[in-house]
Amino acid sequence: MRRRGQALDAVRHRRAAHALPAARYEHRPFPHAVPAHIAGQLAAQALRQFHCPFLPAGRLHPAGEVLASDRFTVRYSHLDVNRHLNNTVYADLVTDLLPFDELVRRGIAEFDIAYRHESRHGEVLDLSLRYDPAQDRYFVTGTRAGEEPGFEAAVRLGPLAE
Repeated sequence: MRRRGQALDAVRHRRAAHALPAARYEHRPFPHAVPAHIAGQLAAQALRQFHCPFLPAGRLHPAGEVLASDRFTVRYSHLDVNRHLNNTVYADLVTDLLPFDELVRRGIAEFDIAYRHESRHGEVLDLSLRYDPAQDRYFVTGTRAGEEPGFEAAVRLGPLAE
């Protein structure tokens, strides 16, 4: 009969036989700080290479009279893992409020959205649709009762198809 210590030694020996060589698991420390002159060069290079078309917060200015409005209650199936309204649902809310015939005819050319604060289960959002002919943009705003807008979106439709 084996003693407990001998049994453990046998298990360790079997694991060691199947293990990969230690050289493959060599520890290499990760640098915790990037020197400032290198970080500045990398940031400048990234800005030159990539154009980010997003509008900074506060740049959406809904204009025009309200064309349509709706109320939306946040339900369980609309939530993400953090129990906030999933970001894809916001896009659904915006497109569902746009004039259907025009949306189908023209399609979406630009879609900008600014998230102001999250929406949670059970909250009711008051949605409003505006159109500004000067900018040729539709604006959708989602507001909780008596508060600042939770999100604002601006949509420019494509050219009219001939």
